[in-house]
Amino acid sequence: MEKIKCIFCKISDSRVFLEENGYTGRKCSRCGLIYVSPRPKLSEINLIYTHDKANIKAKTHIASRISRFNRLHVSHTLKIIKKYINKGALLEIGCGGGGFLFAAHECGFEPFGIELNPQQVHSMREYGIQCEDKPLNANSFQKMMFDIVYHCNVLSHFYDPISDFKQIHDHLNDGGFLVFETGNFGDVKEKHFGIIKETEKFQFPDHLYFFGQDNINNLLDLAGFKLLKAFRYSRIPEKYVQHGLRKWPLRHPFTFQNLHYFLTYQLGYLFPKEGIPQTVIYVAQK
Repeated sequence: MEKIKCIFCKISDSRVFLEENGYTGRKCSRCGLIYVSPRPKLSEINLIYTHDKANIKAKTHIASRISRFNRLHVSHTLKIIKKYINKGALLEIGCGGGGFLFAAHECGFEPFGIELNPQQVHSMREYGIQCEDKPLNANSFQKMMFDIVYHCNVLSHFYDPISDFKQIHDHLNDGGFLVFETGNFGDVKEKHFGIIKETEKFQFPDHLYFFGQDNINNLLDLAGFKLLKAFRYSRIPEKYVQHGLRKWPLRHPFTFQNLHYFLTYQLGYLFPKEGIPQTVIYVAQK
């Protein structure tokens, strides 16, 4: 276990903000970044994924590839991407069961994936998609350059987000796009954390960081990106419906997921968003 400081402010006077699974999430007093400290070493974190001990199992990821929610969510994200670019080499980091890359291929993109879980890597390769089982590095895909790099709910897993974003930058062609989706827990007012704690886990130490908008701006700037657009979706409708259904057993594991797309990406787009839980799709350019 190692103690760390805020990656942006380089200070350690951060108060304990969240506790889960024996780990402590601290909130920076200056920028609001939430980060786990002390935390396991990088080699221990990587074992979570390679040994299938992460919060969501490999078989669940692979099965969700065909769920209605996954298809709707993937289609929604690809529509956003196609506002900026219609073709090219697309790399997904943390591609899981591969639903996004399969759909991207059907839309005319050349798909590539990075995934640490061997079951998911095997599944991707069976379907003919090039997939590597190591984090993005200077030699990934024989030093290939990409037109788009995408990741969804992966940012909070990065061990060194600034370094990882710089690595993404180095693998993008000039004018290439970084598109990613992540939450905004760093900006959420504390009064809203009650319902979050009742309906989901923070997944320490799978998750190591939670960001706010200023943190994202800083991260993109440090890595050499220009933020083009942030598409924001309130999670309040989803959270309250999920809270109301928690006492009712669901016959099918994807029953709630079928509502999730409408509640978050349709209804949530219309809801007020300041200070409340959101998921945000960011589009940035090199």
